Amino acid sequence: MTTIYLIRHGQAEAGWNMQHDPGLSDTGRQQANEAARALADRGPLPIIVSPLRRTRETAHEFEMKWRRPAVVDSRVAEIPSQGMTLEERGEWLKTLVKRRWDDLDQVVQDWRRAALQSLLEISQDTVVVTHFMVVNAAVCWAKGDGRVVYFNPLPGSRTTLERGGDSFNIVELGDAGASRVV
Repeated sequence: MTTIYLIRHGQAEAGWNMQHDPGLSDTGRQQANEAARALADRGPLPIIVSPLRRTRETAHEFEMKWRRPAVVDSRVAEIPSQGMTLEERGEWLKTLVKRRWDDLDQVVQDWRRAALQSLLEISQDTVVVTHFMVVNAAVCWAKGDGRVVYFNPLPGSRTTLERGGDSFNIVELGDAGASRVV
């Protein structure tokens, strides 16, 4: 079995409807440090990161502790919302989280397939620093749950999966709570 640690990025300095690619807030930097510290003795492990700033800043804590660079993989980036204004994107996300994966458009379906494929390609214990929706895509798929959102992983939380063949087992869901996203 291969263990995959899905780390939701630390708290962003701005929400989905305020900035396209925010970095971390002071709280987010602290959450990133705590996430890296919690896994420090399990590494050094490979680190995969979304290309977005908040995930790269979160991954930086792992890079510093383990003295190894993260590999950027756009397949674990946030769910696509091309062509939307910031205001439209915020409203779209609020409705999206109440839906089922099968009801979503082809762009989102393709994004989900690519995100899951990227995780299925991991062949050694790895940290993946990613986003709320990627964590939920993986968890829903592992549980056979058609909802878009299974739970609200807190910023900086760790969801642990085991990959065996072409499936995941959920070892532990990350800390959950109220979300600034939805």
